[in-house]
Amino acid sequence: MSEGLYYLDSNATHGMTPGALGAMGEGHRLLALGIEAQPKLLARLMAAARRRIAGALGASGHAVWLTSGGTEANALMLAAAIAQDRRRPDPLRIVTSQMEHPSLGRGVQALVAQGRAQAHYLPTQADGRVRVPAGPQDAVPPADLVSVMLANNETGVLQPVEPIARLYGPSGAWVHTDAVQAVGRVPVHFADLGVHGLTLAGHKVGAGHLVGALIVHRDLPWRPPPLFGPSQDALGAWQVAGGRSLPGALALAAALEEATARRASWAHIAAVRDHFEAELRARCAPVEILGAASPRLPNTSCLRVVGCSAETLLVALDVQGLCVSQGSACSSGVSTASPTIVAMGLSVPEAKEVLRVSWPMDAPQDALERSAARLLEALPPLCRALRAD
Repeated sequence: MSEGLYYLDSNATHGMTPGALGAMGEGHRLLALGIEAQPKLLARLMAAARRRIAGALGASGHAVWLTSGGTEANALMLAAAIAQDRRRPDPLRIVTSQMEHPSLGRGVQALVAQGRAQAHYLPTQADGRVRVPAGPQDAVPPADLVSVMLANNETGVLQPVEPIARLYGPSGAWVHTDAVQAVGRVPVHFADLGVHGLTLAGHKVGAGHLVGALIVHRDLPWRPPPLFGPSQDALGAWQVAGGRSLPGALALAAALEEATARRASWAHIAAVRDHFEAELRARCAPVEILGAASPRLPNTSCLRVVGCSAETLLVALDVQGLCVSQGSACSSGVSTASPTIVAMGLSVPEAKEVLRVSWPMDAPQDALERSAARLLEALPPLCRALRAD
């Protein structure tokens, strides 16, 4: 089951889609039959899976580096940029945001601490989007690598990656986006984004936790550093050690194709979310919907329930079998103030009143509606009790 709000009648197994489960099973069957003893056939199957992954994301003809997950894909992009820039006497110039996933954000911080990089952080606006330098009044910080996530994992707000790519791409900077939260929730087209690198993770699209990918533009001149165990398969294609799983590759390809087939349901999920948010504001006022003024993922509600501790609400809802989160999609249950929320202008005490509800992308609409109704029944008395203290 995916992170966030659990609905009662899910039949998902470990969060994997039926097609991905079947594809993974087929991969394991082939391994059991000894396909590793036929390296050319194995390489062809891996190449076919990579082509399917690229095709599902508008990246046909570009390189798909399979990895063990989104974290490794982000680390691979950073390491490759550093390796490409190793002959420069100056540190790598990185432009990013204060809202990135720790696998990228902490990686940047580590490079800065080592003196190997300099970082410039684009400011975060109150609407949850980074501000893109525009016009002569805005200085455009120089960059060798630009990395801004496509969709925020707490607010669901979509970031202006295309304008950033148009601004920095012509200058020779590598432009990367962590699209882990966006893939499978909104249309993602690699070529249209204009980026050089894009990260995705299998577990966010129902392909399991052991596979991810970094899509790299065909013209980007780099190869993975030795740390990632790069090697060539029987057909001469390069791969990293963490991305050699045939079952994982087949599962990711199938899950992405299933996500594409489910696009018609995305509007229904957004409608349930919007109805829930409107009702919550009416029944539990004052409630602030963070990022509501910006384009968002259809399945994310980021709520500041004014005067109520998010941690207390989280525990009380959990007792009733309702799972929501405090903080990002990758750090459920944290009690510290979110850097993303603080970057949007909230104080630390205000940030500790923020909850995140993730509506499952694979749920039938009636199941989503029942979950919303249960939350709307549970939250008002809890809010009244907390505000009365």
